[in-house]
Amino acid sequence: MAKKKQKKIVKTLFIFLIILSVIFLRYFYVKSPKSKKMPEVISTKYIDIAALDNQKISKVHFKEKDFVKKQDLLLEFDITDIKAKIKHIKTKIDYENEKLTLLKFEEEKSLETYLNSKKDEKPEIKVVHSNLKKLEKKQLLFKIQKAKIDMFVAELARAKNEKRKAFIYSPIDGQIAENFTYIGKTTFEKEKLLSISDQK
Repeated sequence: MAKKKQKKIVKTLFIFLIILSVIFLRYFYVKSPKSKKMPEVISTKYIDIAALDNQKISKVHFKEKDFVKKQDLLLEFDITDIKAKIKHIKTKIDYENEKLTLLKFEEEKSLETYLNSKKDEKPEIKVVHSNLKKLEKKQLLFKIQKAKIDMFVAELARAKNEKRKAFIYSPIDGQIAENFTYIGKTTFEKEKLLSISDQK
C-alpha cells in the first residue's frame, strides 16, 4: 500500500515537472508574435578638409567641437602677395591698353596714307608699295599688342582664382571633429587641416 502511494507521488511530481518545463520553455524560448524593434544605428560621416596649396593661415573662424553650417567661413589664408600681384597685373593691363590705343591710331593713319597714295592720278608704285608695307607693319604690331593684353588678362584671372582659394568654407552642416590649424601655420598641398562629422 505504501509502495503504491510512493509511486503515485513520484508520478504526480514527474507530471508536474513536465508541465513546469513546458511553461518555462514557452516563456523563455518561444518568440512573441510582435516584432521586436531594432535599436536605431547612428551613422557618422567624416569629411576631411585639405589645403589646396602652400599657404599661410591668417584667420581661423572655429574651435574644435564647434557646430558649423554649410558655407560657414572656416579658414582664411594670407593674401598679401596675391593682392599685390593682382594690383601689378591690373596696372600692366592699363599701360598696355594705352599702347594699344596709340597703335590703333597709327594703324588708321597708315591705312589713310595708303588709300590716299592709291587715289593719286599718277600713283607711284614704289610709294604705294611702301605705304602698304607700313600699314601691314602697324596692323601686325596692333595684333601683337592685343595678344599681349589677352595674356595679361588670363594671368589676372589665374591670380583671382588663387585669391578665391584663400578662403575655405564648410561643405556640410556638422561638428568640427579634428583641428590641425592655427594662425601663422604654413600649409602644404593636400595637407589635412580639419575634419567635420555629420551625424545622420
